[in-house]
Amino acid sequence: MVTKSCKGKTCVHPWSVIHPAGNVQTLEEALNTRFDNFYSSVSAAVSFEKCELGYILESEGPQEAVVFHEVSGENCLGTEL
Repeated sequence: MVTKSCKGKTCVHPWSVIHPAGNVQTLEEALNTRFDNFYSSVSAAVSFEKCELGYILESEGPQEAVVFHEVSGENCLGTEL
């Protein structure tokens, strides 16, 4: 979700958007089972209804990435970009 509508540094460092606390820097770190519930809960948000012949913003769906937040050991969802 981050790289589909990224700008600037977020295109090169997408994990900084999803994990703003800085605890994830790579795909390998993101694959830690600690984040399974978080990624499972947001996976349905990425989908498509039709295939356009070009980039048409109105057809791109959500533009904001879901951000991982952890409070007292529990995963919390929030939306930011």
